[in-house]
Amino acid sequence: YQWPSSWLNYPIHDNDFSSKSVRNTIDRIEDFFSKYYGCYACLMPSGRSSISILLRYLNFDRSKTVFISKRSSYCLYLCIGSYSDISTDFVDPDLILVNHKWGYRSYLHGDYSTKVIIEDSVDTIHLDDSSLFQNNGIAEIISLPKIIGSFSGGLILTRDKNLSDYIQSAQQSNVE
Repeated sequence: YQWPSSWLNYPIHDNDFSSKSVRNTIDRIEDFFSKYYGCYACLMPSGRSSISILLRYLNFDRSKTVFISKRSSYCLYLCIGSYSDISTDFVDPDLILVNHKWGYRSYLHGDYSTKVIIEDSVDTIHLDDSSLFQNNGIAEIISLPKIIGSFSGGLILTRDKNLSDYIQSAQQSNVE
């Protein structure tokens, strides 16, 4: 788990990742998206790190199973496989990762209110909050390089204050 700077040559610009200027920049970005979408927004280094922190928050380990759709990207297998078992067969998973691609929404059919759901919006640009949480997930992940062309970055959007607090407390940990 790492937190890269937004500068390509960060020592020239800021020798201390936990400085007030870096925290202010992160706060401004998160505040913008929080107001725009009407939920909590947490800036992350990448989409994969977003999934990792969500699985840590949920205390997932190899005894838990995460469902992902067949032919999902290899990065999902690597990321999720580090924390739990992966299944592409929908047989009583502990968590469902709903993968929305290229602006097309995926919908779960049936009642999955007893399952934890994460919505991975990959490369979807949400014009407003009406397209968020279509499957009532605990979080929606957006990969910034796929929508704005940045070299890194991800957003976790959530309506859960405890989850947002957990993520923000972890943002500046393990910087070294």
